[in-house]
Amino acid sequence: MKNTEKEFEEINEIEPLLRERAVSEILGVSYYTLRKTFRYGGLISYVKYKKGVRYRPSDVRKFIKEHLIVVN
Repeated sequence: MKNTEKEFEEINEIEPLLRERAVSEILGVSYYTLRKTFRYGGLISYVKYKKGVRYRPSDVRKFIKEHLIVVN
């Protein structure tokens, strides 16, 4: 495989990043709880972007899956 083809495949795997407010709504927590607990507590991986933070959807899904409690 050529290098350009491999680079193109890697670009297609990039997910759009979510802002903190969107993730707080998805998780059902306040924006400030997300910043304080999740970001500073290191519960979800994040991307530092300029002065803010962004989250990959796959990391948010992984967090939810790892903390899911199934009741029979």
